[in-house]
Amino acid sequence: MDQMVEIYKGFIKHAGLDVLLLDTHPGINETTLFSITVADLLLMILRPDRQDYQGTAVTVDVARKLGVPDLKILVNKALTSLDWAQLRQTIETTYSAPCIGVLPQTDDIMRYGGSGLFTVQEPDHPLSVTLRDVAAQINALRS
Repeated sequence: MDQMVEIYKGFIKHAGLDVLLLDTHPGINETTLFSITVADLLLMILRPDRQDYQGTAVTVDVARKLGVPDLKILVNKALTSLDWAQLRQTIETTYSAPCIGVLPQTDDIMRYGGSGLFTVQEPDHPLSVTLRDVAAQINALRS
């Protein structure tokens, strides 16, 4: 694990990064556990469905036991018909952690088929607006 931390630090320095985001497999496995132990911020992304609620609960519990300094939740693929304020409140109450955003379920992103960056081509789309807000919140944590 010490070797992997050094690799992360070297990559961050070499690439001149302010933030390094690691996307791990869902669930508890060796890679996820390692990533949790070295994280300054654990950003849990979940879909608003029963299976993700349960899996997230387990991971949040493990993260707290491992002493993660900061934990935030981001909801992904929320139906636009949901009451997002209530969803946010439910998430924050359930996990005792701030919900930093609710990303909408949208088929709009599929029309680009990888031919461009959706947020650049559709900067005013609700998904793009929320992603910018989430990025600003993460960036603000560095100061």
